Amino acid sequence: MVTRPSTPALRDYTRSVAMAAGEAVLGGLWVLAGELPTRRRRLARVGLTAAIATIGAVGSAFLESSTDDERADDERADDDERADDERVDDQSPQLNPLIVGVGSGLAASIMIGSSVLQKRWLESLIRRGHEHPYRSLALRMAAISFAGNLPARLLKVHEARRSAESDGDDRQDQS
Repeated sequence: MVTRPSTPALRDYTRSVAMAAGEAVLGGLWVLAGELPTRRRRLARVGLTAAIATIGAVGSAFLESSTDDERADDERADDDERADDERVDDQSPQLNPLIVGVGSGLAASIMIGSSVLQKRWLESLIRRGHEHPYRSLALRMAAISFAGNLPARLLKVHEARRSAESDGDDRQDQS
């Protein structure tokens, strides 16, 4: 039997794809700014940083306003679970320093690897006499950014939907 995703589920997945695409475009623009003279490159990157901050602020405000109605419904259901949550908070595990260290090391490795890859590709494009090496590099890095971000975002949405469904099943069982 084939099940079709509901509209809210489709909206969540679409939002994840759009966010990954947006990050890819911004990353590509950041790399593309490398083609500009120093002063213009710095101005372009400051503008990109301001745009990212603005998009984040507007996006979070939009998400908060769209979830206000959902929160009112969820507050009634959460009243029953608050006592359980308080007991769980007492038993919450502490952050393991090893996991934090490995995660930080992995993030640093990805950043360094990305930088090395960018330099290597740029040198190769320039050496081969590419007409617009920074444009080509920006497209490559945007594609890699999209391919790297999309699976993690989709997995996060999938897990959130699965846990929401299991919470709904638990509530029905308790009724």
